[in-house]
Amino acid sequence: MTNMCCHNGKKLLLTAALLLIGAIVLGGCTGRVVRTMTIESDPPGALVSVNDNQVGRTPLTTQFTHYGTYRIRLQQSGYQTLTVYEPVRAPWYQWPLIDLAFETVVPGTRRDEHHLGPYQLQPAVPSDPQALLQRAEAMRHEAALPVEPE
Repeated sequence: MTNMCCHNGKKLLLTAALLLIGAIVLGGCTGRVVRTMTIESDPPGALVSVNDNQVGRTPLTTQFTHYGTYRIRLQQSGYQTLTVYEPVRAPWYQWPLIDLAFETVVPGTRRDEHHLGPYQLQPAVPSDPQALLQRAEAMRHEAALPVEPE
């Protein structure tokens, strides 16, 4: 009888210890990574689209979720539209398997900040209306020519 009571006591102690360790681990699940990209242009004030989603005007900071190559388009009146493809690479603590620890168990907030630009916007080239009309007329003439059978 004493042996059974001692055995149950050890089971109870082991269960309590496992519950305590589980509570500490789950309570420590406070890791977090905040990913941001800051986009600048010269001149400032350009409308920014990231992967075809408008996010605001430069200079701006926006959050992102995934690493990889982003399509960034900058538009501003009086300037040529600029489209660039920017790779955003993961830091070592965001590599697969390591990232699980830094986003769950390792306490604290990590900030992964990427600065893109400043992108130089080029002034829009005014088109010569006379040259445009000549090109249009040449295309119209070319389209009207009969195609010879082969």
